[in-house]
Amino acid sequence: MNKEYCDLLELETNDFQRREGNYPKSGVPDSIEVYLDPKGNPEVSASFKNTDEETGKAYLKKYLKQRGFKVIDMDSTQDGDYHNDWIKCFACIKLS
Repeated sequence: MNKEYCDLLELETNDFQRREGNYPKSGVPDSIEVYLDPKGNPEVSASFKNTDEETGKAYLKKYLKQRGFKVIDMDSTQDGDYHNDWIKCFACIKLS
């Protein structure tokens, strides 16, 4: 497995905010997943509570760039019971 992909896997967490059961803060991911898309390209998804899609995508893109990853595509979707309840943001990553 490529070292860069292994570094990407280290970002994965189901408790990014370390909130210990407290209500999640808006504008900050609650969890981060790393996986391969159907074509085998690495992707990162982040779940945000009470956050609009543009804010979530901007956060995820900056977070990944600060860690040295090249984001080549971004997307997002509503994932909750009402608008901006929960959103998921997706980033396709280019590995060297």
